[in-house]
Amino acid sequence: MPVLEAVVVKVAGSVATSVASQVLAQAGERALGSREQRAIEKACREAIKKATYDMLREERIGKDEVVHLLALLEVVVAARGSDGVLWVDGAGDSPLDDWMTSMHAQGLDPSTLPALGQLVERVRATIPSFLWEDGKRDESTLFNRVTLEALDVLVKETRSLQDRVGSLVAASRVPIAPFVQNVLDASLARCRSSNVRFFTPHLLVALLDIEGGRVQGCVDTLDGDLPRVMVEKLRNYVRRGNASRQPFRAFSWSERDDVKRAQRIAASHDLRAVDDLCLFVAVLEGGSPTVTFLEKLLGPDRFRALCALAERAIGTQEYGRTDGEFFRTES
Repeated sequence: MPVLEAVVVKVAGSVATSVASQVLAQAGERALGSREQRAIEKACREAIKKATYDMLREERIGKDEVVHLLALLEVVVAARGSDGVLWVDGAGDSPLDDWMTSMHAQGLDPSTLPALGQLVERVRATIPSFLWEDGKRDESTLFNRVTLEALDVLVKETRSLQDRVGSLVAASRVPIAPFVQNVLDASLARCRSSNVRFFTPHLLVALLDIEGGRVQGCVDTLDGDLPRVMVEKLRNYVRRGNASRQPFRAFSWSERDDVKRAQRIAASHDLRAVDDLCLFVAVLEGGSPTVTFLEKLLGPDRFRALCALAERAIGTQEYGRTDGEFFRTES
């Protein structure tokens, strides 16, 4: 057996016991038998070997340095005795801090041994995958534990998914405020009569044209001439209309991603309807070609300022909270 492999096997075997003891301690009240402990130690040995050879293969360290690092690793672990060095996160404990303290106590300067810290971190990161691989085997002593852990994760993820789905369903029920719906429907009707495809510029111009709306006010707050140029370019696009390039296509508002985002924004602000600012912010967050062009035109700083102005203004007026005939439907 080559010298390097012999050193790796020797150190992996002696250090694995320390690693396993920490893993077992983290298991808390779940009593583990000797067969399970051996399985954990085996996973730890494989993790140490993999971490070592990965660093070698990536040429982060040479063979002589590996032998030196493994020797130091064994020294640090042995010096702590039954107390052990931390390999897993504990309550209020930092494994790396614990390693650094142990190295200082033995007269070693951690700053001169960065590769040792990399090796320890790689071992820590690799141990769970080997435990999991071992536990997936039917004959493994860890099979039931891994299965139960997997079920716990599955239950948590299912609950999280249910929460997310519930939030999306609730958001999808938020209606578009009638004063917004009216201008959107009117813009869509003009596209239909002209046989022109409805695009993001049509939506933005519709929002800008709302009498008493707040989108134009956000744009007017920006300094310089570029905001005015932006609005004019949007209006020119809508006025030109080119049916030969993109003929009209019918759709429902609920199909549009920007409308769905606006519903989620309205729901997150506890609004009972999607108002003009909710939809405006949703469009700016969408990253459509139109929005990309506007960001380039305004410049990143001015574009971010526009987004921030609109976001801060959401919910400051009671468009989405008004009762009575403001709503077409009541939820």
